[in-house]
Amino acid sequence: MQEKPNAILFKIHDITPVKNAEDVVASCQYVVTFYNRTPFNLRQAKIDFGWTDTVSDLFLAEDDEQEEVEGKKAKNAAAQKAAQKALGNVLSSVELPALGSLKQISVQGTVETEKCFVLLDAMRFNVSECSFLGQETTGTSRRGRADALRSRSGCAELFSHVTPQNPEYYGTFKEISYSEQQTEEKAAEEAEKEAIENFKKAVSENFEKTNEILSNIK
Repeated sequence: MQEKPNAILFKIHDITPVKNAEDVVASCQYVVTFYNRTPFNLRQAKIDFGWTDTVSDLFLAEDDEQEEVEGKKAKNAAAQKAAQKALGNVLSSVELPALGSLKQISVQGTVETEKCFVLLDAMRFNVSECSFLGQETTGTSRRGRADALRSRSGCAELFSHVTPQNPEYYGTFKEISYSEQQTEEKAAEEAEKEAIENFKKAVSENFEKTNEILSNIK
């Protein structure tokens, strides 16, 4: 299946269980890779993910199942319940930083569940925040708020989830891991710092030479 050409594609991969001090799985980490195939430069976005655990209930005893239901009722706030109804009962969110046109970036996310297998099932998502560079997304007037809503909606509609069943999952994204990306970003940051320091040093040396010349003239 061919994805729409004008889209911000993303895929979820590298799902890893995270154990606590008692050596028990307490959460799951995952990596989500985005590829901006649109001609627009993304300013920022927040994406909410949801999965539904339909397996565990099959193995729960009636007492355990009732206890789990009661526990969820006590813990979940009204907003979270609404999100669960729309997306699933296992939730997570990631914030996507600026992403230029035809660029790729990977972001690490965490799910507060010990059931990492759930992340292999069907996933729903919602883009709760989204804007492009040069796109005004705030406004106090009624028209300003309406424009902001349309802008966010148009931006959000461009996101497209690529599953392992889609050939683009393996061919569209660059072959670069999250750790490699972090290493490259750190190297770029160090190079930028070095360039700034060299610039400051050059300015200082020029200033000293100018003062020396002026002193000799006097």
